[in-house]
Amino acid sequence: MSIADWHFVTANSDEKKAKPKPPKRYPRWWEGQSARDKKNSPERIARIEDARRRQRARREAIKQGAIA
Repeated sequence: MSIADWHFVTANSDEKKAKPKPPKRYPRWWEGQSARDKKNSPERIARIEDARRRQRARREAIKQGAIA
């Protein structure tokens, strides 16, 4: 509703005056942290490093013939 109100006020305000600032995004419980914070979170970095370690180990095992 706040976005609709903002659109209405912006469309019907005087063109010579400064436009009102857009409303802040309403926080969603399912989103949790912002995408930027999630991208650099220590948990995510640790999971990525662990996956890379497992990938290197698997490639080495394939190279040695231990697994196909």
